[in-house]
Amino acid sequence: MTVLTEPDTEATDSGQTTVNSVAGATQLVQQVLTTLQQAGVKNIHLGAGAGTWIKDYTQYVQAFAGMSLNFVDMHIYPINNSYFTAALTAADTIHAAGKQVAISEFWDYKVRNNELGVLDTSTLFSRDAFSFWQPVDTSFLQAVVNFAKYKQLAFIAPFWVHYFFAYLDYDTDGSLPINTILTDSYTAASNANLAGAFTPTGQAWESKNVPADTTPPATPAAPVAAVIGSTTINLTWPTDQDNVGVSAYSLYRNGSLLTTTSMLLYYDNGLVSWETYTYTLTATDASGNVSAMSAPLVVETIDITAPSVPTNLVVTRVTADSVTLNWTPSTGIGGVGGYRILEGTAPGSESIHADVTGPPYTAKVSPSTRYYFQVESYNPLGVTSAPGNQVTAKTPAQ
Repeated sequence: MTVLTEPDTEATDSGQTTVNSVAGATQLVQQVLTTLQQAGVKNIHLGAGAGTWIKDYTQYVQAFAGMSLNFVDMHIYPINNSYFTAALTAADTIHAAGKQVAISEFWDYKVRNNELGVLDTSTLFSRDAFSFWQPVDTSFLQAVVNFAKYKQLAFIAPFWVHYFFAYLDYDTDGSLPINTILTDSYTAASNANLAGAFTPTGQAWESKNVPADTTPPATPAAPVAAVIGSTTINLTWPTDQDNVGVSAYSLYRNGSLLTTTSMLLYYDNGLVSWETYTYTLTATDASGNVSAMSAPLVVETIDITAPSVPTNLVVTRVTADSVTLNWTPSTGIGGVGGYRILEGTAPGSESIHADVTGPPYTAKVSPSTRYYFQVESYNPLGVTSAPGNQVTAKTPAQ
C-alpha cells in the first residue's frame, strides 16, 4: 500500500500545503506509519514516493528511503527533461537503503518541453487518444519493462491502460472538442473491454510481462437460462478457467455467433414465442487461444399466443336437466390447455360454467329454461382465446 506518491498533487487537492516539501511529506508519512503501528496493523507492505517531475525529487527519494517503509514508489510522467532518467539514479539510492523500488503509475504524455506547465490537463490528455501513437506507446512500455528488469523493481503499473483496449482514429475524432475526444476515448475502451478486444499496445504489454501463451482456456460450462420469456431469454454462465486469464466469451445461438463479450451474462431478445433455441459457448484468452465448445443448452421460449377460437359449436341433445354440446377443437402453437364453457340465461349474460379438456360436454341445467352457450379455449399457460359462436337451447318441462 502506497500512502503518498505525489506530494505536490496531495498539497493541491487536500489544501495541506506543507505536504509539498520534503519535511512536510515525510512528516505526513510518519504520521500514517505511527497510526498504523498503534492500531496493530501488520503484514502490509507500505511505501511512499513522489513524481519524478517534482522539485527536489532526489531529496524526497532519500528521505523516504530512510524511513521504515518496505518500498519507495515513483510516478513517471511526463518523460520530458530528466523525468525518466531520474528514475535510474533514484532506484540505486532506494536499493542502497535496502528498500524495494516500485512504479505505480507511468505514461508517455505527448507534450513539448515548452508546453510543460502551460497546457491544461484536458488538452494534454486528449492528445493521447489517437491510434498513430501506438508504436510510441509500445516503445515506451518496452523501455519501462527494460528498466524494471535492469533495476529489479518490485512492480510496475502503467497508467491510461484503456489504450490497451481502444484508440480513436484521428481522421474521425481529431477535429472534435477536447471533452468529446476524451468521452469518445473512454466509451471506445469500455466497449472494447466488454467485447474482450485489445489494441496492439495491449497485446504488446501482455507479451512483455507474460510468457508466450499457447494454452487455450478450459471448455466452459454450458450457458444457463436464468429467465425465459416469450421472446427473450436471459443467459448466464460461470467464469471459465485459463492459465493466464479469459478475456472474452463467444456465445452462439443455433450454431451462429450471437455475441462476443467479457461479461458473464447476455440478454437475448427478438425471439419467437414457443420456439426451441440451442446455445453454446467458447472462451478466448488475450493471446487468442480459443477453448473447445461447451455442451449445448436447449431451451424453449414461452407460448403467449392464444389458441384458435373454438368453432362450429352446436347443441346435439337437450333434456329437462341437460344440454349436450359439441364443437371443432382449437389448435395452438404450444398446444391447447383446455376449454371453458360459458353459460347464461340471456344473451350477453354468459359466465364460466365449467372447465373441460375437450368436446363433447353435457351441461347440467334446469327444466323449462332457455340457455345460451359459448366456448373459449386457453393454452397451457392460461392465455385465452375469444369465445366462439353462440348457441341456444330451451329445456322442456320435467
